[in-house]
Amino acid sequence: MSVISFVPQQLRRATLCNDFKGPKATTSDSGIIAIIDISGYSKLSSHLQDVLGSDSGAKIKELLNPPIEIIIREVHRTGGSIVKFAGDAVIAVWTHSTTSQELTQDMIIGALSCCVQLLDRFRNYTISFQASVQEKFTIGRPSTRASLVNVPHSAIQEMKTQKLKIHIGLGFGVTHDIHLGVQINAEPVRSEFFLSGKAMAQSGQLLGEGSEGDLILGENCWDQIKSTMPHEFSESLKLFQTAKNENAFRINERENLSGLIRVLREKLDKLDTSLLDTGSENVPAAESDFKSQLAAILPYVDDALHHAVSTAMSLMDVNIERERYFEVLQCQTRYILNNYDQTRKVCIIFIQFQGFDVETMHEAESVHKLQSIMNALVKSIRKYQGCLRQINCDDKSLTALLVWGLQGFAHEKNEAEYVLPAAVEIASRLVRIVNTDFSIGVTSGSVFSGIVGDENRADGTVLGVAVNNAARIMCLPICRGAVLCDEETFMNASDSYQFDETIPKVQLKGVPRPVKVYKPLERKNRRRITVAEVATKISGRDKELGEILSSYAKWCQFERQRFIITGRSGAGKTALMHFYHSLLDRTPNVISCVGKGQEHHQNTMLFCYSQILSDLFKSVMDRNLNLEKIYRRDFWSKSHLTLEEDFPAPHTGTRDSLCTDSYVHDFIVRTFPPVTWEIWGSVPNLMNQSREKKPAVGDLVTKLAILLSRVLNALHKLELRVCFTLDDTQWCDSYSIDLTQKLQHSCGRELFLIFSRPQEEFKPSLVPEFRRIIEAPATTHIALQPLDFAGIEAIVKGRFRHMDKENNITVDPTIVMSILEQSEGNSMLVTSSITLLQEDSNIVLKNGVLTFREAMTGQKLAAGNDSIILAQFDKLCVEMKGILRVASVAGQYFDIDEVRDIMNQSQLGGDITSDKISSILESADPYQFVKRTEKLNVRMFSHFLIQQAIQAAMVPLKRASIHKLFADYYEITLNDENRSSHLQALIFHLFKLPGEEIRKQKHVYSAFMDSAESFRCKEAFEYYGILNSFVPKAEFATRPIDKARENRLLAQLYFETKESSKAVEGIFKGLAILGFDRPMKTLGKLKVFVKATLLLQKLTKSSKEKQDRLCRKFVFKMFSKGFEEYLKLEHLPKAVSNQAALTDHFNIIIEEIMLHLEFVTKPLVVLADGQELLMVSSLLSVIGFLALKYQPIRSALCWARIAASYAMIGLVSFSERAAAESSKVLEGSGFSRSSSNISSYATDLYARIYDARGSTAFGASRLRATADCFMFLNELNEEIGIEHTSKSYYNRNMAHVSLVIGGYFSDYASAIEKGEQYFEMSDERQFDVACLQLVRAIYESNQLKYSDCLGWLNKTFDALQSDGKNESPTLTMFLESFLMSIALQQMGMAKTSADFCEWQDKCCESAKQIVRVVRVIYEGKKVNFMHACWIYLCPLMCEWVFLGKSSFGSSEVALLTGSLLLAEMKTYFKKSRPKRPSGLYLSAMHLALADLCKGDPIKFQKRANTALTIAKGKDYFIEYFESQMRSRMLEASLLYGTRSGSEAKVQAELVCLQKYFIGVQSLWEANKLGKYISKE
Repeated sequence: MSVISFVPQQLRRATLCNDFKGPKATTSDSGIIAIIDISGYSKLSSHLQDVLGSDSGAKIKELLNPPIEIIIREVHRTGGSIVKFAGDAVIAVWTHSTTSQELTQDMIIGALSCCVQLLDRFRNYTISFQASVQEKFTIGRPSTRASLVNVPHSAIQEMKTQKLKIHIGLGFGVTHDIHLGVQINAEPVRSEFFLSGKAMAQSGQLLGEGSEGDLILGENCWDQIKSTMPHEFSESLKLFQTAKNENAFRINERENLSGLIRVLREKLDKLDTSLLDTGSENVPAAESDFKSQLAAILPYVDDALHHAVSTAMSLMDVNIERERYFEVLQCQTRYILNNYDQTRKVCIIFIQFQGFDVETMHEAESVHKLQSIMNALVKSIRKYQGCLRQINCDDKSLTALLVWGLQGFAHEKNEAEYVLPAAVEIASRLVRIVNTDFSIGVTSGSVFSGIVGDENRADGTVLGVAVNNAARIMCLPICRGAVLCDEETFMNASDSYQFDETIPKVQLKGVPRPVKVYKPLERKNRRRITVAEVATKISGRDKELGEILSSYAKWCQFERQRFIITGRSGAGKTALMHFYHSLLDRTPNVISCVGKGQEHHQNTMLFCYSQILSDLFKSVMDRNLNLEKIYRRDFWSKSHLTLEEDFPAPHTGTRDSLCTDSYVHDFIVRTFPPVTWEIWGSVPNLMNQSREKKPAVGDLVTKLAILLSRVLNALHKLELRVCFTLDDTQWCDSYSIDLTQKLQHSCGRELFLIFSRPQEEFKPSLVPEFRRIIEAPATTHIALQPLDFAGIEAIVKGRFRHMDKENNITVDPTIVMSILEQSEGNSMLVTSSITLLQEDSNIVLKNGVLTFREAMTGQKLAAGNDSIILAQFDKLCVEMKGILRVASVAGQYFDIDEVRDIMNQSQLGGDITSDKISSILESADPYQFVKRTEKLNVRMFSHFLIQQAIQAAMVPLKRASIHKLFADYYEITLNDENRSSHLQALIFHLFKLPGEEIRKQKHVYSAFMDSAESFRCKEAFEYYGILNSFVPKAEFATRPIDKARENRLLAQLYFETKESSKAVEGIFKGLAILGFDRPMKTLGKLKVFVKATLLLQKLTKSSKEKQDRLCRKFVFKMFSKGFEEYLKLEHLPKAVSNQAALTDHFNIIIEEIMLHLEFVTKPLVVLADGQELLMVSSLLSVIGFLALKYQPIRSALCWARIAASYAMIGLVSFSERAAAESSKVLEGSGFSRSSSNISSYATDLYARIYDARGSTAFGASRLRATADCFMFLNELNEEIGIEHTSKSYYNRNMAHVSLVIGGYFSDYASAIEKGEQYFEMSDERQFDVACLQLVRAIYESNQLKYSDCLGWLNKTFDALQSDGKNESPTLTMFLESFLMSIALQQMGMAKTSADFCEWQDKCCESAKQIVRVVRVIYEGKKVNFMHACWIYLCPLMCEWVFLGKSSFGSSEVALLTGSLLLAEMKTYFKKSRPKRPSGLYLSAMHLALADLCKGDPIKFQKRANTALTIAKGKDYFIEYFESQMRSRMLEASLLYGTRSGSEAKVQAELVCLQKYFIGVQSLWEANKLGKYISKE
């Protein structure tokens, strides 16, 4: 069956001509329409409904499809087209677009021939069906609880035979083709085509004039052909007058039709059907035509069929040959559609539009209204996940049929929950379009959903009494302008909707008795489960309930709350979770999001949060909230969030929810900037991902936490609160745990509910993280203990309360002790024990006391935790036990389809189906071992202990055989789309098997690579450890490129765990595999650098072709092993080699080399290895010319890194040239960070450029430029929403440090004013914020705000003193210098010797820390990154010596510690051999400070003057530094009593310096000089 068969002939032609877009109306002056009605359909439907129940619709299709196939063949034979299947009627049309009268006559003769032939065919057509109600049976559990078996099906096979009749109305005249269409994003999503005009009006009218076996045609039709027909033909026509007093002709099947048929056939031979618009089937021969036609046809197909065809298309192999595409798609479609027929429980909406005249419907105003109606219907059905079956037109009115519950659109909830809101919304929309000229009938019931027709013409259909009754209800006069529903819909929706129940019973056509109808009014506030109702189910947990109520009350008062319950399986965690949720259900404006961990997904990245985020976004969409502007920084202060009037329509959905994953995908794309899509897309099933692997997002958890914080903040401004629930947290992956921890710290208003097993059941690597969650502030943790005697007694009383409701009953302690011994206090086992006692009637009430019956006296219940479960399991039917055995091996959660396949392979189920498994699970589970989940096809064991007990009862060999079947199943079905879930399940089952070592290693290796690529260090190292435990260890990376990739990923893991040296070694090991010979000595690194630099000079002046040739030659030599295979293939003849594959192979190698080199720059920067960084950057610059992605940005970044590397080793002029080249390349690329479609990877590259520029500026001690670069990085991070990452705080710190030590205090004041929020201390960013606060303390001290300074210092001192928290030695050195500066200030203001000594000790400690940093981190490294810090330290060291002359001073301590710094300074500069001016300045200052420490101020002044002369006018030596040193020189002369010049000259210089310091807001320096001025 072809997809093309789903549309009529004229549409097939129109799609080929690309002439099908609506809305529009086309007219044919000569058209003939036949409405062919199958008589008795309604009566037959009602009868079969009574006989067969839900199977009646399928039987109707079975009976009606053969007659419909006959009609199709006859219509097509005579050049006609089937336009619509309308239940029991078929609408056919014959038209042409010429002016030929002769063709018109031949066309009418063809239509007449078709109709007469049909009358003859159905003269004696009979059908057979069941006459009486079949004997039904139900599967139940006998009172004896014997094993269940299948009861043989028996039925009364009394059959009834009935003649099937048709009658036809044939109208002639003007015919209009109406095309309507709805588009989303310029793509057609739903279109409709139907007929109107005089011919349609006449055919409908004439159909009503006839009865069974009649063909009625109008006089105008006969007038067209009577001159061509013989006299005997005319005599066969019976003239009569219609109800409108018009002449018409009747032909009845009882007449002798053979003569008419013979005459018509003779005339028909003249008709060339290809001349008709409706003739000549247009199935294209070319595959390209078919594709384009298919895209045009699908919108005309009803939504359910469209979904089925799309499913077939999704199964197509993308690599299939073009010429086979049509053939293969036909096969796929045929397979899907052959299994499409089914019985469905659905809801129907039938709409009638009374305000349209069929003869004027083509007019522009009417077509505009029709399109508005179409828009309204499509919006509502897509919002409420229904299907538009069809829009149809007859002589009476226009109708629309909408269905809820069809394949691909069914919901777990009652469909009435969706159909009534849709009907009410549609009615409200229609009032604005057609006033009250509409009627809506809504019904519920079982129908047949499937396909009618044959391979030439087919369509989807829904058949059943529910459809008929919906049509009948809409025709009621009281339904005009309103919505009416039947009683079944009313019953299903009475909890959610208010109804007008006062409408009297009505009589529906074809229904023997009056029926009740109802009018929906408005949605009720859903009745929520009361707290009392839930609490009564949790007997014995009074203390825990009290804790929950207390936590809930605090949260309602806007206190931060985190609530955690841990306990063994079956301890009652789920019941307490439901109790807390029942409290939240009563709270307005709360969004509750739930994520459940699963055993097979404990290593699937962010599996829990894929559920949580889906819930969150769906709730946002359900409330129609517009969050598009949450990324505009000024938005909250200028406007408010608004409601969207017309929410974009979703794609076809799943059966599990109103909002589909694709709908969530569209929401994310619409709401968030493109730079964040890769972040959201890293969460499984949240966004539609292509099959191509995308680069993993670095620092994913932090970025995701920041994005979520923004969303939650936006919701908070709308007065919405959010609750995150994590259930079975012990099965969460490390990212989920980490994200939870970050969100708890950053989101104070949200409620976190966490339910898990005890910490002992976590993976060891996750225990510390989970413990931190438990120990977080404002956290209530309940460790559930087993139920005690009183708790079990309370449960027993509650379960047997019905025995005596009037009086209080007591419980025999023997009962409680027996249950306690057996269950060990486990809540689930306690409940199961009591259930068994109830069912066996082993508990009796005697004199108000519950006790064992006499037969049980002195007996104990079966011992052991598994005994209760297995006792109940033994009583289940055989089929149920087989299903549960397989499911228990699958895990706590299991997929029904997977269980089906395993059972069929293992011969446990014979040839069992998923439906049968579902049916058995629903009907044969009296103990509720299994329960539903959010996903339709997934079930779960009610408790983990049930699954474990059933699995443990099987012999090991049996368990292993089922594990092997599961492993084989997952291995066969594993692909890119299901990889994240199937691979984990595959490994789980494999490790339950003995042997299979190679197979295990293969899949563990795949899991390791996947985890490493997504930076999940804990999981990756876990897999890596497993791989290393195998002996012998298999090798899976066989090609050099694969081995190199493995080493790169391992290196990334080491870097993530702060092992930078191992990361560097891993990268160069990977490069060595590709043939790169890493030089270990400086000369070797220099050679590589020179080669690359010389080549770069050539490349910048060469053409594109020459660039490519030179670069290829370079990489082939540098990375020879990596290109060995490529070069062999390249030398093969072009006819033999696949050039496209060869190019891809080359690009993959180049990209891998670039990933190696790009990554290694990070640890090299941390290790401050300037030489290696320079070599790597130069290599990157050359190879970047061969990169496919982001080549200009990458090139600009490489030049920026080269500039930074030059700066790091002191080559300033070279650094400046490289920086200029970087700017030139970036400007020439046309790249803009404000581009709307820039990816996060490109943005990251752009940020790295400015990071490198900042490092270059800092290496040259250009503090103003450093601050500018890092502040720009902060702005960029704020724009893309990652301003709270560790890297962002580092950038912020470097900017602030540069401003403060450079004396740019006014700029710093502006910076802290803009970023005041970043100074707030948090557990997550404690050290980063402490660094900011310390810099601020320096600023406050410079402003003489000593109390504020000490306040900031008290907040930060402990955090700064903790080791191992800061990666940057540069920043550490500055921070310790700042602490020394503050300590020196406090020493100067000390009023007691104790205070002086206390601050002097802190000063000495900071000096020692500086020495440690320089010695340990920079041992042997020839770098000059510390110049700016040494420049800053020089005035501090002078100050320290000066303080030794104070009243509390200790010159020995000052000189001793100062000597330490001086000695380290001497060693540092001796090793680095500085040649640039800043190094020469510091060398001179070192000698000057040595003279000062010796007590020789005159030499100090002379050497200091020399140093200042060296630095004069250099960009690194800003005026602030010079002023500080001149101030210290004057202080030395005043303190030591030496004057260089007259007193007036000294006084003038002091005043001049004081004015400068006041001007730059360095008040501390100015104040200190003021003291000397006053003394003078």
